[in-house]
Amino acid sequence: MAGNAFTFEQTHGMLNRPENLIHLSSDTHGWHPMYASLQREAPFESRYPAVPHHLIVLSRSGPIAMDWCIDGRDRHGLVGDEGIFFLPAGSTFGVHLAKPLESIHLYLRANVVEEVMAEMAPGHAAHRGLKPRLGQPDPTLAQLCMAVSASLKDDPRSTGLLADHLARAIAVRLVAQQGGEMLSPASERPHQGLDKYRLARVFEYIEDNLDQPLELAQLAALCDLSVTRFSRQFRLATGAPPYRYVLEKRCERARSLLRQQNLTLIDVAGQCGFCNQEHLTRHFRRYTGITPGAYRRRL
Repeated sequence: MAGNAFTFEQTHGMLNRPENLIHLSSDTHGWHPMYASLQREAPFESRYPAVPHHLIVLSRSGPIAMDWCIDGRDRHGLVGDEGIFFLPAGSTFGVHLAKPLESIHLYLRANVVEEVMAEMAPGHAAHRGLKPRLGQPDPTLAQLCMAVSASLKDDPRSTGLLADHLARAIAVRLVAQQGGEMLSPASERPHQGLDKYRLARVFEYIEDNLDQPLELAQLAALCDLSVTRFSRQFRLATGAPPYRYVLEKRCERARSLLRQQNLTLIDVAGQCGFCNQEHLTRHFRRYTGITPGAYRRRL
């Protein structure tokens, strides 16, 4: 089942200073696996106690020299544009930022990483393989963080499924990058897709609830699987991650409803699970190559 929403109060609180300019955050999105914010940070120096979540900071400006103190050990690094700072869960730290910094902060629940670790490296504790990172570039992880940032611009009702997917993709990247010695060939066992009975149950549930917000935890519960295992098996069975499959089904329903001339585009959007007409138009164009209005005129 889905847990409680991840809120700012569960973070270190380092952005809670009036001189910072918060552009966007997930406070109103109700995401469960992670918390994200996009901001301009003012220079500061402070120390923070540990929190039970992993922290990723993506620099969006730079290069900039920074000083950290992680678990009592002083560190120094030069962070360039798209440099990654990573602080494992349970670590105390201090930071000295000498210049303004445009950044994306992303907090990831430790149990998401543990769930992914259980799939990728059975028998290993997730926290043992994850070490701090001090500004090194990682284009793949940076791209995932940027995708999270982009989703902050969307209506909160439409982002839950994608946020679940991105959180686990980020966890996979962290484990793959830092857990090298644990990811032995023996642990890379073959995986099977969902069996036809579970797949049919999920398909039916999605079809019956296309007009409602959907979350991975809901779909995984139908199969009595962890979210990570469900996502992997669903993708193996269908060739697409759950969030993409749901988007395609919503666009297919929209294409059918557009034949009914008595329905407005707002009506079509609502019946397909899109939060507004703009949301429908953006994804429908991506799926079909034309806007809903143009599609209706062709009919």
